[in-house]
Amino acid sequence: DTPVPPPAAWNATSRAASRAPLGELFASWAARTPRAAALVAGDRTWSFGEVDAWANRLAHHLIGRGVGPERVVALVLPRSAELVVAELAVAKAGAAFLPVDPAHPEERRAMMLADARPVVVLDDPEHIRAVTGPEHTPGDADRLAPLLPEHPAYVIYTSGSTGVPKGVMVPHAGLGNFAAATAEHYQVRPGDRVLQFSSPSFDASVLELCSSLLAGAALVVPPEGPLLGAELAAVLREHRVTHALIPPAALATVPPEEVHEGLPEFRTLIVGAEACPADLVDLWAPGRRMVNSYGPTEATVVATWTDALEAGSGNPPIGRPLPNTRVYVLDEA
Repeated sequence: DTPVPPPAAWNATSRAASRAPLGELFASWAARTPRAAALVAGDRTWSFGEVDAWANRLAHHLIGRGVGPERVVALVLPRSAELVVAELAVAKAGAAFLPVDPAHPEERRAMMLADARPVVVLDDPEHIRAVTGPEHTPGDADRLAPLLPEHPAYVIYTSGSTGVPKGVMVPHAGLGNFAAATAEHYQVRPGDRVLQFSSPSFDASVLELCSSLLAGAALVVPPEGPLLGAELAAVLREHRVTHALIPPAALATVPPEEVHEGLPEFRTLIVGAEACPADLVDLWAPGRRMVNSYGPTEATVVATWTDALEAGSGNPPIGRPLPNTRVYVLDEA
């Protein structure tokens, strides 16, 4: 039998980590690899340098509209290049972005906007594309107030499955640790291509952002609408996606013959959002790194993850805590 380590050993996860804000973490990659692909949408590719300049222009525009630390900007936009740039721009301005999926029910969208009280709502992709302004990275001298690691970086609303949806404000302080940990554990390298699969309103979209643009990899934006079955396989294949977080319910729709024969470049599959059945592990784990990840919205997306799953190992556990994270199993008392 495998010995069970004491709680102190289980939670011995401390390591040095950056507390730099999201915009600064991205800008550092733009400075290191300005010509590398950062964002892919349709037949268009933007480099890190181009995305950084675009986000800086929008950030300065937002600052001029009263956007800054401890304020919220709502992004009512579908999966798109404009959404990604807007998220970076809001972070650079020092505010927290609130992604609101336009495909969600009107009642939920109205509730989120009424509760969050954003100072600005961005819902026009054309405006985001056309914005002009300075292209240098905003600093505290440009912002309305100094940006601190404890300031909120983004707001995500819970599903409301246990009651009324609640807005969770996640600070910048943990994003450097999260980005470094995901790059290491998911084995993301500069030049890799990460799929933007999640709805913008779910925090899995933050994982996709951090594990790509904060690791020197490209974020691939697929067409609007649900990605399922052969269409999902086609997007993975045609865009040469190397990494993706895909819920088990979506994985189960992909034709089995596509899993190995048609996806030679798909190296890392992250599953989450729901329990993953053993038969999907048996089908998808051979030939690639498959990792089960778990975490509540309040925990900067992921709190625990497994090592690489193996076919025949049964239903996957939720794994061990991330670096600088502690987890506890509690009884009802």
